[in-house]
Amino acid sequence: MKLKEYLEESGITAAKLAKRLDVPPNLIYNILDGREPKVGLAVKIQKYTKGQVTCEDLVPESPKSEANTPASSEEDLDLDKT
Repeated sequence: MKLKEYLEESGITAAKLAKRLDVPPNLIYNILDGREPKVGLAVKIQKYTKGQVTCEDLVPESPKSEANTPASSEEDLDLDKT
């Protein structure tokens, strides 16, 4: 669920959520404007909303790069290529 939907359905304002999470209101407004929060704030929001808004909702997974994927064999490492 998107944060905006959660706020609308629960009747909580962005400012009130910010106060309950003990963060500056502009951080919540930034998320509502489409900016990704830092992981710590995303976790706080997920806990506060009891999982209705997840970290994945707030910080969608970026495409996995080859650097982040472990190689399964020497062939995958391309050690001999120059």
